Amino acid sequence: MPTEIGIGPRPTGVGILTTLVIIGGIVDLGLGVLSLVLAAVSLSWLGVLAGHGPTGLMLSLAAFGTIIAGILSFVLAFGLWKGRQWAWTWTLIFSIIGLVTSILAIGVGIGIIGIVVYLIIIYYLTRARVKTYFGKAAAARRSEPD
Repeated sequence: MPTEIGIGPRPTGVGILTTLVIIGGIVDLGLGVLSLVLAAVSLSWLGVLAGHGPTGLMLSLAAFGTIIAGILSFVLAFGLWKGRQWAWTWTLIFSIIGLVTSILAIGVGIGIIGIVVYLIIIYYLTRARVKTYFGKAAAARRSEPD
């Protein structure tokens, strides 16, 4: 059974959310590549992995992780645009993780914007019309006891 649902017309907010996920992916890719370039220039590439110990290795892993996150953002955006159930699920999961991270970041003086953004996304994804578009409303009704 295909996971592309897209029941009814695509809600405008799904298009906006897809655009924001694409922008986030571009930012992640840019930051990841910039981090790798800076690591290569300032630490010398072999030094990052061997000579500078755990700091260089952590910088490299963080840069590669950011690049991977950027690539995954494009996959997620495609799934959102097409109305795939897995994209709704993963967007909700990543938004909850982002919300928790933003709450923890308040302790260091940042995070308020993230809290607001992730709360809006979670709220939006749980609206009946959006859940119906992604085929989640019917699944919720089937799981309710009679």
